[in-house]
Amino acid sequence: MKKIEISKLDEDGTPTDLIAHGQIDNQFYIKIIWASESEHSKISQLAENLNQKNMMHIETGTPPGLNRYGSSSQVITRDNPDFLSALCNYCETYHGVFIEIID
Repeated sequence: MKKIEISKLDEDGTPTDLIAHGQIDNQFYIKIIWASESEHSKISQLAENLNQKNMMHIETGTPPGLNRYGSSSQVITRDNPDFLSALCNYCETYHGVFIEIID
């Protein structure tokens, strides 16, 4: 298990307030150890939702031969080492939080 810290992101995407400490295992399941009182419910629900995901989609850009408005994505399953990166990007994009892995 690795330790994680979860912080809020400001409008520029910069991590600001630390709102939770936790752990993440080798299959990328999150366990919240501590969360600030004001964010406890939100972070606990987020961790529960993330732990239910068995795959994530990552944008792979415009494939050759498609117009510039085309895009594609790749499915990343929980057993793929890239799942952690996809999970962190998802949290930043859709939940406004930054997950830092503490080795």
